[in-house]
Amino acid sequence: MGEIDVRLDIQQGRIAGLRIFGDFMGRADVREIEVRLCGLAYERDVVAGALSAVDPTDYFGDVSREDVLNLICPDRQGISYTLLLTNIPRRATLLGMGSSSVSLAGFKGLRRDLLVALRKEQPLTAKELAARFGLTANAFRRHLKELGDAGLVRFRREVRGVGGPVYAYSLTERGEQLFPRSYASPLADALEVVRAEQGSEGVVRLFRRRWQAVADAAKPVLATMPLAERARAVAAMLTEHGYMVESESASPHAVLIRAHNCALHEIARQFPEVCSAEVAFIEDVLGTVVERRSHMMHGCTSCEYAAHEAAPRTPTR
Repeated sequence: MGEIDVRLDIQQGRIAGLRIFGDFMGRADVREIEVRLCGLAYERDVVAGALSAVDPTDYFGDVSREDVLNLICPDRQGISYTLLLTNIPRRATLLGMGSSSVSLAGFKGLRRDLLVALRKEQPLTAKELAARFGLTANAFRRHLKELGDAGLVRFRREVRGVGGPVYAYSLTERGEQLFPRSYASPLADALEVVRAEQGSEGVVRLFRRRWQAVADAAKPVLATMPLAERARAVAAMLTEHGYMVESESASPHAVLIRAHNCALHEIARQFPEVCSAEVAFIEDVLGTVVERRSHMMHGCTSCEYAAHEAAPRTPTR
């Protein structure tokens, strides 16, 4: 008996992360399904439409498309399930495996949303936070005080236009550490050796190789998608690697990709050249020229990338 284990991360109604594990034997790479679904709305009809273009038997053996759909879109969201494959054709059992999303050091609900909002747009006042969440400023002041007592949030007095000063809140360094940063001090030591022996080009080459593997798996699936869908998939892939990324489409041929967290923040401080590898990855997967408009290493609250492609020409008679 084999099994399929699907781990879902649903953010704001979209599939921000999807991983498929198991001891099934298939002819095709399940990464193709992961890439195809990442960034899509987490709605049964949308997922069903995406799955209609694939044959599940290529990936999982004797499993129906309906089984895979039920596995990915059960009645309860934010939960991973295991599909147990028996010798009885097209028969499956769904077992709840608990939440697959990694919380911010155990924070949930409003406090987690508050921390994420600060990470995206800091500094913010209690009044600004209240407007974003539709609650009272006093409700947020209590949470902000408790987070401040925990050493996660700080405030400073700011003068904004007419009127008295306001208190603007932002994350402390300890608060910043709640967000994924996929590095360790040995990595910095190793990069120092690479830079000493091969120069900055060697450091960039190392990180480009890392992203190239992700791009190579994604490009065949994304090639036929419109730019906006490719951008959503790129945002989902970067989020899966700890970057907390969102995308928006200004037009059918122009998109913005915005990263609110840098998974390599401390490494990028010491080796700013690694940032060029991320730009190259986005360009490679989108298949367009990308312009970086803001950069966290320059003091901005996010890294923003703009991409556009030429509109198809209208045939002339």
